[in-house]
Amino acid sequence: MREGLPRVLVLCEAAKTEPDYFRALARDLNLPSVAVRTPKKGQRGVQGITTVAEQESERDSDLDQVWCVLDHDERDSDINKFRTWLAQKQDENTSSPDLRAAISIPCFEY
Repeated sequence: MREGLPRVLVLCEAAKTEPDYFRALARDLNLPSVAVRTPKKGQRGVQGITTVAEQESERDSDLDQVWCVLDHDERDSDINKFRTWLAQKQDENTSSPDLRAAISIPCFEY
């Protein structure tokens, strides 16, 4: 790993397209400090992303950032709940990693 690169976890809501894209991007840009994961089957969606983000933040104290990648897909209510959760976590101002969001509208494949 190159000195000084932040350790970043990219959590993708979807199982295939987004993780494949971000893994290829990290590989092509030679970013070994970037890990890409998805929630397990049955834990996907906004609830799955928030659960895994919290678990990974607690499990790996060396993480600098956690990016949550979500498709909007006309899910206003779910996305608003996610944004509320994210704002609450950011306001807590703990020593946990910086939580960020990448929300694609209308969807990542578009």
